[in-house]
This record gives sequence, structure tokens and C-alpha cells, in this order.
Amino acid sequence: MSVGLQDLFGPEDRARLTSGFVTRVLVRVALQEEGSTQPVALAFQRTEIVYDIWDERFRLRITRGAGPDVHLEARTSDEAIARAAALWDFPVAEAAPLRRGTSYVLASAATSIRSPRSCSPTCGAGSCSRRAASGASARATASSARS
Repeated sequence: MSVGLQDLFGPEDRARLTSGFVTRVLVRVALQEEGSTQPVALAFQRTEIVYDIWDERFRLRITRGAGPDVHLEARTSDEAIARAAALWDFPVAEAAPLRRGTSYVLASAATSIRSPRSCSPTCGAGSCSRRAASGASARATASSARS
């Protein structure tokens, strides 16, 4: 699956990226059989973005599921956001457990953006969610998911 969620970053979120504080982005995707409420598979991508004020560039640490961390750099906030919120060749489920001919739905694609500066003084640094959104629903059959 490939999808971009860059539009979830509002002007305040973009401005906060250059503060030097860590911004955390969590993208969660659930795959369900059409008509069911139980997920067949869950997938996550976690990204930490920090602006290095001395080198004037963004450093990103991206983790998909339980996989290894990938460390990247970006020169602009737009590039950092694109790398954090775009899911390119994002593995949601292995094809083997999916039943051929069954329709599946990406039931939720939720994103939350957390930053210490976006929290209220009483919530603790970074413990509340600044923005949460869901969307990116799609349909696929198991036969098309395997190809």
C-alpha cells in the first residue's frame, strides 16, 4: 500500500518542527474483512522528527512495526513531513493468510502528531495528542492484494 498523509500537518505543526523539540508521528493502519469489525492485520509506522539547530537540518528516525529503525535526514520541513507521513510500499499484511476472493477494507488509518510544545502545562511533556485523524479507507480483494 502507498498513501500520503502530509495534509494532516497543520500550520502550527509545521512551525513547531523547527523548535528543536522532538515531534512524534504515529500512523496506524488496520485491515479488516469487509463487513467485519475485527482486524485481520494491524500495521504501524512511528517517526521521530527533530530539527538540529546547529546543522540546520531535520533528523528522522522511522520504525515500521517491530522492524529496525531507519535514520534519515531532510533539509526542509516539507521533506521531513513527506518522509514521516508518506507510506510507500507499506506492508499491512502478508498475502498468505488472506483468503482468495474475499474483500478487505483498510478500516482505519489513524495518525497522531505529538509535540511537547503542543500540550497544555498540566498534561506533561508530550503525553497528550495534538492532532488525531483517521481516513484513507480503501477496498481490495485478496486476489488483487497478492499481485
